Amino acid sequence: MVSPEVVKKALEQIQKRAANHEYFFAKLASPDWIRPLEAAGLFASPPPAIRGGDTISFPFWPESRYLARMAALAPELVLEVVEKIPVTDNVRVHEEFAQAASRMPGPLAARWAKREARWIEQQEHLYFLLPEYLGELIGHLAATGEAEAALTLARALLRIRRGSEGKASRARLDSWNYGQILEKYASALLTAAGKPALDMLCGILGDALADEINERK
Repeated sequence: MVSPEVVKKALEQIQKRAANHEYFFAKLASPDWIRPLEAAGLFASPPPAIRGGDTISFPFWPESRYLARMAALAPELVLEVVEKIPVTDNVRVHEEFAQAASRMPGPLAARWAKREARWIEQQEHLYFLLPEYLGELIGHLAATGEAEAALTLARALLRIRRGSEGKASRARLDSWNYGQILEKYASALLTAAGKPALDMLCGILGDALADEINERK
């Protein structure tokens, strides 16, 4: 256990400079700090996306990076903390939590995946490495017998959204990432879930083809 005195000194130091904050979390190698840091409110406020004009950026959050590293050592504790963190629009934080889930036992990973699928359904586009990490999580869920959660996550990730007011239908991720996810994880998904997975993939394909035909009329 980390003593209250050590925690107090650490908090005093990381509040002095942003560099101290980043260095502290980068060097943490034990899950023993999770509870004290949670009690101090360090996991309560992930940084939001930064929007300005036509640009958007996503700051890194040292806290989520630390939790992702600790997921293999203390998966239940990490998941408990992650589930309390407010939903954020910061894609970097979602990347870290997807990696964390992929390091957890299947049932714990499934809990996070189902929650994440609801967030994905509300997004217009998934940026950076998030599609790749979500694909890895689908593979992990399939490999650990969590077929339902793998299907739920895959459906949210791969669904083709119908266009409106003359706009073309499109996916939430670019075509390269889309192809990579199908190439790497479709087989595992089919093995784990069988016909429901085939029905889902065929349904997505059917919707995409129907929309393309309608757009050409």
